[in-house]
Amino acid sequence: MLQNLLNIHEDSGTTFEDFVRSISRFCPVKKLEGGLPFLGRLVSAVSNDIRLQQLGNKAIALETKMALRDLIETLSENSPVVVVLEDLQWMDSTDAEALDFIVKNCNSVNPVIFLLVRRSDHRNLLPADICNNSAYSTCSQIVLDEFEKQESHQFTQAFLEKLNETGSYPVSSNAMDFIHRHSSGNPFFLQELLLHLVESGGLSVSDDEWILTDNSVELSTPESLTGLLQSRLDRLPEKLRKTLLNCSVFGMEFSYDLYRKVVNRLGLEPSDRKVFDDLVERQFLEKSITDSGVTYIFHHSFIQNTAYNSILSHNLKLLHRAVARSMEEIFVGDSERVSAKLAEHWERAGEESSAVKWAIVAQKHASQNYQYEAVLKWGNKLDSWLSPLENDADSLEKLLGVLRRTGLVLQYTHRWEELHSLLKRALQVASDNNLTEWTAEIELATGSYFTSVRKIDEASAHLHTSLEICHSNNLEETQSDVLSSLGVIAGIRRDFAMAGEYFQQAKELFVKHGDRRGEAKALGNLGILRRNIGETHTAAALLEEVLVIFREIGDVRGEAVTLGNLGSMYHDRKDSEKAEVLFKKAIKIFRKLGERMPEGIFLCNLGNALRNRKLFEKADESYFDALDIMEEIGDRRTAAWITTNLGLLRLAEERYEDSLKFFTDAVSTFTEIGDTENQAISLAGRGYLEYLCSRKEQAYEDYMKATEIITKLKLPQMEFNDTFIELNSRLSEDSSITGTIPWPEHWEQTNG
Repeated sequence: MLQNLLNIHEDSGTTFEDFVRSISRFCPVKKLEGGLPFLGRLVSAVSNDIRLQQLGNKAIALETKMALRDLIETLSENSPVVVVLEDLQWMDSTDAEALDFIVKNCNSVNPVIFLLVRRSDHRNLLPADICNNSAYSTCSQIVLDEFEKQESHQFTQAFLEKLNETGSYPVSSNAMDFIHRHSSGNPFFLQELLLHLVESGGLSVSDDEWILTDNSVELSTPESLTGLLQSRLDRLPEKLRKTLLNCSVFGMEFSYDLYRKVVNRLGLEPSDRKVFDDLVERQFLEKSITDSGVTYIFHHSFIQNTAYNSILSHNLKLLHRAVARSMEEIFVGDSERVSAKLAEHWERAGEESSAVKWAIVAQKHASQNYQYEAVLKWGNKLDSWLSPLENDADSLEKLLGVLRRTGLVLQYTHRWEELHSLLKRALQVASDNNLTEWTAEIELATGSYFTSVRKIDEASAHLHTSLEICHSNNLEETQSDVLSSLGVIAGIRRDFAMAGEYFQQAKELFVKHGDRRGEAKALGNLGILRRNIGETHTAAALLEEVLVIFREIGDVRGEAVTLGNLGSMYHDRKDSEKAEVLFKKAIKIFRKLGERMPEGIFLCNLGNALRNRKLFEKADESYFDALDIMEEIGDRRTAAWITTNLGLLRLAEERYEDSLKFFTDAVSTFTEIGDTENQAISLAGRGYLEYLCSRKEQAYEDYMKATEIITKLKLPQMEFNDTFIELNSRLSEDSSITGTIPWPEHWEQTNG
């Protein structure tokens, strides 16, 4: 204990004077002066104290015990003390008597905790009788609970800071969640997993942040844990070991009924409940009892993984085939729910045709339940299975269906490059095989893609191609979606009358074919159109009708979009409190769905509502949360839009120089990416701030540039905030400005 405290080794040749200096770093030596020679003797730091020659062995032993007690009491004067003594199975009687004396006679100011550790499989008891003194609290076992998520995150951050010598970096939220999920909060597993990820390159620093280099790959058990867990498995009685290995084929969770069915199918004798109770007691499994029966869960994924990898490969295929067939029989009326597991079992059984069948069901189920990562996962697998079979008509239909579902997720999650590549390939496949309906659908999807990335001419060309195919082949259901998309294009081009016609035609076709979701989308587009031309009450009524339809048909995403649109409409009507409530509801749903882009947009809209209510601190937090999302997904346009709103927030706070910096950053980004409309809006904001900061010449230049863009593109007045009008007013009234102050010709004249 002394050696560890003072970092002194027995053979280090430490003098008594060095020993005293070491003690003085922890406590005043005067309080220990009489006992120092006896303490020094323990670490071979011999003093010339006469008592060491005069006293007998028993007296020296007593003086040493009292000196150790005095040291612990002195250390405890300023703070609690924890004394850890390990490997007590090797303790002799002399050490035991010393420990017994210290514990029973220690009168500390602050608590002193003795942690006495010995090997659990060592049967001899401690000779020290330290549990009979009722003045002390004792326990024979300390259970370390698994970390909660926040505790796991704190440990991860602290551990990586110590591990990385180049600096301290935050850990991305995706990496944090992945690490906690795979370690289950077990501190030992957590530490070994972090070492494994860093050493294997699975976790690395990029852009001053710890990120996962590939979190789609199934995580293998770290080598440092494999041997430990394998030895635990090998020590099990044979019946328990075989049972655990067979159960590992199910995955992390399985029912006892499924286990019995699989084992009977294989002609083996199933283990009884006592075997499973024993595995639960040994902490290999956890037990759960529900209305549907008894379910078992592996205590940790590393245990399941180690057990699974202990099975011979030819036996694995037999086991997976038996599991798949048994599950098909048990879940005959509920197969969609377990379709992903069925696909995995058939794949591992080596039967690709059955795997394809269930993987398609799994992807459809994931798509319907907004499980986007699962849609992409099954999309990649199915693509690899079906692509070699493109000459087969049935396989072609399946492949294009898979690509459509994958493309929708790429669109929702704004993975534009991947989506563009997928659409080009799908269009080539459909065209080469004369699949007219598919060609119309993919042309429509391509038009929607170009609309999203603001390439309006390309979007219009693809949409009109799709419309022609629909007209020629009487494809009214696809035609209704094309008309909706053309309405969006007309709205972007400020042809609101044409947009209204397209939306109305689309709505009539949706109603004709009983497509409630399509009808809701058409009504939503009409509502947004009415909002854009200032008819907010009509817009509100339409959007409320849309909300009812989406809730009736269970379209959660459509509900979220509509809530956000309603929030924007109420924000226009200066009802910021109502807008705040609606934005928060939309954000909550998108966060649950994992759609980062709309979450970020509505976080920014929430910031606007909070800014209008002068809740500046909350608005600031909302804006920066939105900005973090856009930077994460690489959307520079929307990030610049959020930056413009941060400029407006700083303006409201009268922090003009800070506001000017945000507007300048926004102007720079919009100019670089060629977004002239938003460039004009941010130029007007920057010009107004330059005027407030007494930079009138720069303010005038920005006003003239913004006015030129507005006039050239015939941008509507409603797209611009009050900064343009304020700047016009200030410049017009300033006698030091010698140039003309033009007003956009197509705008209504204001008092300014």
